[in-house]
Amino acid sequence: MNFVLPSHLSRQKLVDQGVSLVDHQIHTYYSDGADDPAACVRAAQRRKLTEIAFTDHVWRSSEWVESYAEEIEQQRRTNPDLRILTGVEAKAVDHDGHVDIASEAVSLVDYVMGVVHRYQPDVSGDLAKLGPVKAAEMETAITCRLLENPIVSVIGHPARTYYKFFYPEHTRDPFPAELIREMATKAKACGKPLEVNAKVPHLERFLQILLEEDAMFTIGSDAHRADEVGDIDFSMFSDVLNKVDHDKSCEVRK
Repeated sequence: MNFVLPSHLSRQKLVDQGVSLVDHQIHTYYSDGADDPAACVRAAQRRKLTEIAFTDHVWRSSEWVESYAEEIEQQRRTNPDLRILTGVEAKAVDHDGHVDIASEAVSLVDYVMGVVHRYQPDVSGDLAKLGPVKAAEMETAITCRLLENPIVSVIGHPARTYYKFFYPEHTRDPFPAELIREMATKAKACGKPLEVNAKVPHLERFLQILLEEDAMFTIGSDAHRADEVGDIDFSMFSDVLNKVDHDKSCEVRK
């Protein structure tokens, strides 16, 4: 399958080029967003972004994907100075990495972003069945299987489900570092990026681990309104890179 992919970053790209002003997770009124694609494009231009990706939530039952792709294509034609991609966010439906999207919809978009929204089987109504440790392990395992799925090109908001259901009510521990490393190692082996999502807690820690593991990543605001497009602390990337480089130089001197 020949997907059109969002530009990704890595430690070396940050060193060579600096951070790109991009936003690779934007939702519109086609799913749970408030605004149309045109309003989101205008917001991206006001923030001087160079590339955006629309990633509305999709289901196998979704009948709007063709109209969605056509509306975004119109924005692409009328705004040639901004790279615009048509993505969709499809959730895992089992432990094997299958996602909630019809095959016809896959052919209409540039790429599919796989995400974990629920534990499998869904126990969100009785979290005591899992607990934070098992939940983090399950989210990692499902993420790794998503990475193996050939129609999934990017993993969206890794660790988000753990933070949604368990933090801080059930635990004050962040998502385990060793499991982030496991996801990063798998993503690197599969040649696919993980998303650095502005709405996920402990974001600097997550980014630091990705840089230490030299994994690829994309950047997303998880915007659900036009005024949220590009709402990302881009200075964080150079700050965390400097910290990683400083820590490495200290290790060498030891």
